[in-house]
Amino acid sequence: MRYTVAFTIVALLVGFPVVASAQQMDRTVPAQSFEALRTRLRAGDRIIVRDAEGRTTRGRLSAIAGDRIEIKSWRWRSFRIRQRVFTDTAVRRIEFEDRTWNGALIGLGVAGAAIGITCKADDGGYGCLSVLVLAPPIGAIVGTAIDLLINRPVYEAPGGHASITLSPVLGARRIGLAARARF
Repeated sequence: MRYTVAFTIVALLVGFPVVASAQQMDRTVPAQSFEALRTRLRAGDRIIVRDAEGRTTRGRLSAIAGDRIEIKSWRWRSFRIRQRVFTDTAVRRIEFEDRTWNGALIGLGVAGAAIGITCKADDGGYGCLSVLVLAPPIGAIVGTAIDLLINRPVYEAPGGHASITLSPVLGARRIGLAARARF
């Protein structure tokens, strides 16, 4: 019993600061010019660029100069690094690419809580064994999948682009989904 409670408390302490910091970062207002973007990004940052045609390019920032941004990305078809240059008129949105390891850790924490609760209720029977085997990989996979959907926007092109953005909202007394529509 003591170990279950201790493990659950550790899992919650590890998970909540990550969620809280993700919420604080999501509240920042995206830049609307490459000039303002220059102060928010550094060379080597992992970013996602969505161009005006709706295509997505993931890679590392090489440079921002004037009205141009350069990123390097791995090209799987030709097995080489590709350098792409985008102008401010061709970019609709730029997002930081969120690392997925923290989502996997949160999923493992939730799986640990499920293991503790199930094993306590089952007194170490077969239900405990099945949860002990299945919960960690499922928790890590689900946490990683959810984390892949969370990327913080750092640039949005001003006007002219209709978009709908959905963001999770987690607070002390609320859980929900925030929607933002631009026309």
